[in-house]
Amino acid sequence: AESIKFYSSEVDYNWQRYFAGLNADMTDEMLAAIVCHEMGWTWNDYQETPYSFIQTITSMLKAEAEMANKKAKE
Repeated sequence: AESIKFYSSEVDYNWQRYFAGLNADMTDEMLAAIVCHEMGWTWNDYQETPYSFIQTITSMLKAEAEMANKKAKE
C-alpha cells in the first residue's frame, strides 16, 4: 500500500523534498535558515550582512557539499 504523508505546512513539505534530494526549489527563507545554522547566526545577523557576502557563503557551502559528495563516492 502506498504511504501518504501529510505536512503541517508548505515549509515542511519543501524541507522534506530538499533533504530527500528531490531538487526542490529552495526558498529565500530556507537559504537564510541554512546560512544562519551553518554560521551560528541569528536572523538579525543575516539581515545585517551584505548580500555579496551571503553569496560568497552560499558558494562556499555548495563547494563544501560537492566535495563531501565526491569523497563519499570514492
